Amino acid sequence: TTPGAPRARNQKRKRNRKRRHRPVAAATIATWRCRRRRAECGGRGSCCTSRCWRRARPRAGGSWRPPTTSGRSPSSAHNGPVYSLASTERLLLSGSDGEIRAWSWAELGRKGCRELWTRRPPCRSSLEVPEINGLEVNQRDHWVALAGGDGAVRVLDLESGAFTHELRGHQDLVHVVALREQLPQVLSGGEDGTVRLWDLRTGAQVQLIEVHKYQECSRPQLGKWIRCLATESDWMVCGGGPALTLWHLRSGTPTTVFGLAQPQHHALFHQDLVLSGGVGPALHLLQLSGDVRGKVPVTPAALRSLCLHPRSPEHQVLTVAGNSPKIDVFTNLGYRAFSLSFT
Repeated sequence: TTPGAPRARNQKRKRNRKRRHRPVAAATIATWRCRRRRAECGGRGSCCTSRCWRRARPRAGGSWRPPTTSGRSPSSAHNGPVYSLASTERLLLSGSDGEIRAWSWAELGRKGCRELWTRRPPCRSSLEVPEINGLEVNQRDHWVALAGGDGAVRVLDLESGAFTHELRGHQDLVHVVALREQLPQVLSGGEDGTVRLWDLRTGAQVQLIEVHKYQECSRPQLGKWIRCLATESDWMVCGGGPALTLWHLRSGTPTTVFGLAQPQHHALFHQDLVLSGGVGPALHLLQLSGDVRGKVPVTPAALRSLCLHPRSPEHQVLTVAGNSPKIDVFTNLGYRAFSLSFT
C-alpha cells in the first residue's frame, strides 16, 4: 500500500457520505408490525420512535385524518451517525461507525432506555473503522447481514452474538445488501460498481455482475456505484450511478432498463411492481416491462428509504423517508395519506 492511501480512501468515503448519506432527520425507517411502532434515525446518532394508535381514516370528501401518535424525543443511540436500521419481532438494530446495537422494542422510547448489546465487527486494522451502511435480517434463521464501509459483507448470528462470515471481494465500500428468499445467499452492491452473490454454505462468491460494464445501463457521467438492490425469486433490481435495471440472476443478464434519469437510492419489489425513489421528490411505480405506472409526489427533496409494512397484506402501509424531517405514509400507493413530523 502506498503512503497516504488510507487517508485518500477516508477522504473518498467522506465525499461519498456527504453526497449519498447526507445527515437528515429521516434517513431510514424500520417498522414493527405488532405494536405499529416506527423508529426513525438521523445523521447525528439519534433515534426517535412514534406509535400509531389507530389507522388513518378517510374524512368526508376523500381527505385523510392522520392517526394519533405518541412521539418520543430523540435519544442518543450512537456517538456517530446512524447509517442503517433493521427490525425483528423483538429487536431494533442500528448500525453506525464500526458497531451494531440492539434495542428492545418493549423498552425503546422509555426514559433511560439503553441498548441490550453492542457488537463490533473484527477489522484488519485499528486505523480504519468501517461504517455499517446496510442491515438485512433473515427472520427465519435469526441472522443479519451487514454492508461494511471497508468493502466486507459480514454475517452476525443474532442468537449467539458471533460473526459467522466475513465475505471479501468488493474493491471499495459496500452500500447495500439483500437476501435471497429460499436460499442462504446474500447479494451485495458497492462503490466499485459490482453486484456480488455470496453463498453462506461455502462462504464463497458464486456470481459477479459488473453492472457498469453493460452499455444499456451504464451512465459513466453519474458514476458506477450501486446504491439500491432488491431481489425476488430469480430476479434482481439494482441501480445508482447505472440506470435502475431488472436482471435475471440465473443467466446474469439485464432484461429491463427503467427510463429514470436520476440516480435511485432505494428500490423494492411489491406484487407486480418495482417501487423506487432517489434524487427528486417522487415515488416511482414501475411495471416489470419497464413502463411507468405512476409518479407520486412526496415531501422529501430526495428519497433515501422505502419501507413496506412486512406482513400485513390486508393493510399495506408504505413509509418514505429522505432529505426532510417528515416521513410520508402511504396507505394507498396512488397518493400520500399523511406525514409524520420529526423536528
